[in-house]
Amino acid sequence: MQNLAGHSLIRWLGSLKLAVVVLSVLSVVLIAATIYESKTTTAEVQRLVYQSWWFITLLGLLGLNVFCAALARYPWKKHQAGFVLTHAGIIVLLVGSIVGLLFGVEGSVTLVEGGPPQRFFRQDYEVLNITEVGGQEFVSAPLKGRANGSPPATGYRLSTAPLLLEVTVRAHHLHTQEELVVKDGGQEFNPALRFVFTARMGDTNHPEMSIQEWLIAGDPQRRSLNLGPAAVRLEKVSSLETLRQRLEPPSEAAQSGKGLLELTINRQNLAVPVEENIGREFKTASGDAAVKIRDYYADFRMDEQNRRPMTVSDQPNNPAVLFEATTAQGRTIGFVFANFPDMSLFRHEEGTNQIDAVYRFERANQGQMNLLTLLAGPSNQVHYTLTSSRADRRTGEVQLGQPIPLAWMANAAFTVQEYFPQPQISTRHVPAPQPGSEMAATSPALELELQQGDGPKAVTARWGEPLRVDLGGKTYELLYGFAMRPLGFSIELKKFAAPSYEGTTMPASYESYVKVQDPETGDALEKKIWMNHPLTYGGYRISQASYNESADGTRMLSVLQVMRDPGYPLKGIGSILLTLGTILIFCVRRPNPAGSEETIVYPAPKNTILESSGVRIGRPSARGPVE
Repeated sequence: MQNLAGHSLIRWLGSLKLAVVVLSVLSVVLIAATIYESKTTTAEVQRLVYQSWWFITLLGLLGLNVFCAALARYPWKKHQAGFVLTHAGIIVLLVGSIVGLLFGVEGSVTLVEGGPPQRFFRQDYEVLNITEVGGQEFVSAPLKGRANGSPPATGYRLSTAPLLLEVTVRAHHLHTQEELVVKDGGQEFNPALRFVFTARMGDTNHPEMSIQEWLIAGDPQRRSLNLGPAAVRLEKVSSLETLRQRLEPPSEAAQSGKGLLELTINRQNLAVPVEENIGREFKTASGDAAVKIRDYYADFRMDEQNRRPMTVSDQPNNPAVLFEATTAQGRTIGFVFANFPDMSLFRHEEGTNQIDAVYRFERANQGQMNLLTLLAGPSNQVHYTLTSSRADRRTGEVQLGQPIPLAWMANAAFTVQEYFPQPQISTRHVPAPQPGSEMAATSPALELELQQGDGPKAVTARWGEPLRVDLGGKTYELLYGFAMRPLGFSIELKKFAAPSYEGTTMPASYESYVKVQDPETGDALEKKIWMNHPLTYGGYRISQASYNESADGTRMLSVLQVMRDPGYPLKGIGSILLTLGTILIFCVRRPNPAGSEETIVYPAPKNTILESSGVRIGRPSARGPVE
């Protein structure tokens, strides 16, 4: 051991020069990593720096330098105990850090106050989860690249063992948008048309505005569209008689009183005058369906405090009707709006009814909104009705490629370009530019090539949207998102509190009252987690990270940090050794042999009087006089 301590290689590895070089490189790396983390994500820095082989090699080289520095002074004396403990503490700390970087996990779990318990926590890196439907196999394959910054990696195969499915990432789009694909050849009457709306604001020097969209009568999200001061609505007409009625001037029931509620319930058509039937039951001639107008709101608003509908005036500025429809198939509650037909809401209380409703209140448009209604059907016919506060009501037939004259804007044109009475409708996802704001939501997607037995199959997996694929006689479910890791126990948020400083709204603390339960033993623990007071359970440290409100504003969300560090005990031991060693270095003095003299000899020039006389120059010692 003593011979090894004196070896030149050991002395070089334990030299101060090597220590300075290693520490300097580590300092530069840590500064660069901190700056890079502020521009990207913690997970990206973990992957590229802290968990990389070269960074762990640097930490190992620093530990080797500390070990050789101590070994070079072997054998150690009693007064070197502080020196040895200090170096041992540094080595143990470095080993604990390397173990934590290699085998530690970190993530977060979001709990809803009063919500269901969570058994998984989220890690901040992207994966493609692959599940064999009906089988036991599950794979969580990490993706290369990063979620922001430079483009992610593409053209690589994911590790999917033990599944037989081969998955290759062909493209990784940081943001996509859904594109509607409409073509002829469908089976059902569901009119769809594509229109182009152009307008020039002000004089001819202003650029022309152009909007191109599809309207689909059977899609509540696409049957109407607001165009600033005007609205466009597509409705399907099943018979010539209905078309004739719609093209005629509105009935007195629709123009007077509180309008007309037109319903289609299980293919039965009803027209219910609202004013005469508020609180009353209106039945069809056959008695198969009954409708009751439960309430009418002249100027609808939602009371944010009580979460209840209300009317803010008696003027029909925003008329709405709450109704109840009952048939042999079930009972349905509906909310319909005259100005916003696409916002109709239906809730099936008992059974299920096929229901559609339109609230016609012609007075609602006078002075409020210009409305272009496109009437599709029967067959290939398309007509329109145009109501405006600036001109009389107009009607006519729509000709493809020919603009419809708009009464409310002189420099505007509305043109129907395509029309399909029975369309085939599908969607596809295409790359899109990144949103301008950093806070704007993005929609990443993967273009994948799957292969198992049969030829390759191309699919697109969007963030957070499960995708089922049949291939090779098996069904797989793909889910692109963050990595999810099981906790081994469940955690539930019973209550959340954020007390504020007195006289202010600034939170003084974030407090989560949680219940943790072991599914195997059934043992449960309830504890409060707050800032700097984590919960340790099942090998994890669970700390309060942040909080937020739920989307509806009624409940609180608590975000907890979940961490497991197998190197934590070694870091604790290393810290204790380092502290003890530092104390011993300052408290234990180097002993001198009894009766010895502490003398410092200063060299003198040769051939001097002092040298020739043999006089030694020194300083007085506590143990005796200078010779």
